[in-house]
Amino acid sequence: MKTVLAVLGLIAVLVSLAACGSSAPRGPNGLIAFDAFPRSSAAWQLFTMRSSGADIHQLTTRPPGPAYSADWNRSPSFSADGKRIAFFRQHLLALGGDPFPALWTMHADGTGPRQVVSPVLGHDR
Repeated sequence: MKTVLAVLGLIAVLVSLAACGSSAPRGPNGLIAFDAFPRSSAAWQLFTMRSSGADIHQLTTRPPGPAYSADWNRSPSFSADGKRIAFFRQHLLALGGDPFPALWTMHADGTGPRQVVSPVLGHDR
């Protein structure tokens, strides 16, 4: 009975984590990069934190614009040296926008975002 309860508890934790966002393995700088959907921005954003859960920093923000427009930032992954983060960004617009995400990179502190590959047939920028 204890084993069944433990398995059910683990499944509940995994489901709740999947609903909240995703995370990449810890980078060589000791930080974990993850995406989440904060109510304040109404769009998926990227964050870093220490493995202890301390020092949470939001790396991306919702750009100014109409309430129905947003950039969704997903699936962060640290570079091998931990200095940059690669991620997908998708510009959403209620009456149009790009249906496919583009590949972007930025410094691990969130500065210097740069589009690497556009969403249209994977053309390099």
